[in-house]
Amino acid sequence: MVVITDEGIKKSHVATIVTHIWSEYSVIKQLQIQTINVTPIEAKLMAIHIGLIPAIEDNNIYDITVITNSISAASKVLESKVDPL
Repeated sequence: MVVITDEGIKKSHVATIVTHIWSEYSVIKQLQIQTINVTPIEAKLMAIHIGLIPAIEDNNIYDITVITNSISAASKVLESKVDPL
């Protein structure tokens, strides 16, 4: 399973967060959230979070790849040491 995230914060401080979840070469779920007054790193972490929840809940998934444009957000996820098993 692959979780691809993107986010953008406009001058109005509105963040749009989009996540596509792919499995077997097709999109199985698209998620989109809008929120206000978040920092760019918070928006990136939220995008990863909303993608990982359905991926972790699927018992048939054994490998999850997260694609993001933020090294700092990915580092924070890895540093969290959350073990869902």
